[in-house]
Amino acid sequence: HCSCSYVTVVALLFFFQPSGTSAISSLQTVLYVIAPMVLTRRPTRPARNYDGSRLEIVGKGKKNRAFFVAPLTIIAVIVALVRIVLKLHKSPAYPNMPEKAKRIEEKVGLWLDLRRSSGRNYTLGPHEATLVIGKPCKDPRFVMRLIGDEAVVSLPVIQVDKYQFKGKFEIPFPGHYVIEPRWYGCHDALVNQKPLPYKGESTRIFVGGRRETRGFKPLTKSHTSISHFFPEGFWASPNLYDSKMPNHYFWITREMGLKEPNYIQSSSQLGDSKVAREATPISEEFNDLSNYELLCWIGSRSAELIWESFKSLRPFISKNQKPFKFHYYPMYSFVKPDEEWNDETRKRFRKCKNIIISVDELRYPITQEEYKHQVVDFLDHMVKVFDDPTFPIWLLTVNLPSTSLAPICTSPVRRTNLHPCNDAIFDLFSSSLFPNRVKLLDNTDLTSPLLEDDSLKDAVAVIAMRIFAIAGDQVKTWRAAGQRGVKVRVILWVLW
Repeated sequence: HCSCSYVTVVALLFFFQPSGTSAISSLQTVLYVIAPMVLTRRPTRPARNYDGSRLEIVGKGKKNRAFFVAPLTIIAVIVALVRIVLKLHKSPAYPNMPEKAKRIEEKVGLWLDLRRSSGRNYTLGPHEATLVIGKPCKDPRFVMRLIGDEAVVSLPVIQVDKYQFKGKFEIPFPGHYVIEPRWYGCHDALVNQKPLPYKGESTRIFVGGRRETRGFKPLTKSHTSISHFFPEGFWASPNLYDSKMPNHYFWITREMGLKEPNYIQSSSQLGDSKVAREATPISEEFNDLSNYELLCWIGSRSAELIWESFKSLRPFISKNQKPFKFHYYPMYSFVKPDEEWNDETRKRFRKCKNIIISVDELRYPITQEEYKHQVVDFLDHMVKVFDDPTFPIWLLTVNLPSTSLAPICTSPVRRTNLHPCNDAIFDLFSSSLFPNRVKLLDNTDLTSPLLEDDSLKDAVAVIAMRIFAIAGDQVKTWRAAGQRGVKVRVILWVLW
């Protein structure tokens, strides 16, 4: 009889449990424990004048009656079991999370699978990062990186299932590093302009000098267009080379190591920044760019900053190239890109032969899905306007951090820890929607390790160097095809 009473009480408590805070859950746990204690301490005896399906509980000193009907017991137990099954069904299938995993928030955890060399030291890699979000979250905002005395390392991840993001990474230099996860919450439910406070201890690791290469298959984007031009690089501390350097970070390649680089200085509205010539090889054919092969930037302030940095670097790259060959055209809408232009501006734009598009800021808010449709329509129109198949059109990835609250690519479907506009761009270029001369310049290796409070001046300078590289490569392609100067023909049409 007592066991029947206990089962009924527990089942009813579980059935009527309110959803709420952890304090309520703790109270329920206490009730589950106290209930059998109360029942078992009180003697029971058969009830008088009642049938056998009921029980009379007698307390010490006085009589207390409680009636537990057997059918009610069975129903409550069945309902409780059903609730348990449903709850297990809806709960996320957590991987086995190591004890040292960093619990960023309730049901949100980050851990690194680091390869050891000996003792407590770790190798340079490859290592694996995993983020688990064990709750409904349409728009998770997070940043994961390692901060060291010598370098800052991004932890790029892609979504592998409903609850997990995984990625592989390497560390460029030996030394001490601190794991820095930043979790901004689920923006479909709450907008946090600052990362939620992380209450755990910072995990500091020491990395040795050995690099494991066997079996390393990095998560790469096969549809990017940069591998032909640029070697893999990292953001290093400028103190490794020059303590007076104006940079926050200094972009180098693994091949450069700690050798003294050949510096040149860039300037833009964001400030001065030094770049290494060796980190971005530039073809000598850039010097052969003719007066008619105009290189044009079209876009928002991001395009203007890259254009400014490019012009400041020009004297160091090619003194004989004159500034009039390099134009900037403001654009803050994919739908009406020339709404602020006059007829003279439109006429000049039609003379461009090599087009660079960078749009980080738009005049009006736009969702991720709207962004994709507008980019497709815009690029299709550019192909029709500049109908010469030898004129390349380059779209640059968005330079905003993944946690940016700028009203561009809102209501996203997250695939990586990159900005949702970049997820949209990668989807478009992986589906072969455009002709070969429409290309993607992927700069996420530069921008993904940076946060909103980090200056973009160093990244802008490196992107400007990459524009030199792709322009020089295009001149080389033109000359190999026997194309020089400008084609003599009359073009009569209206841009938009």
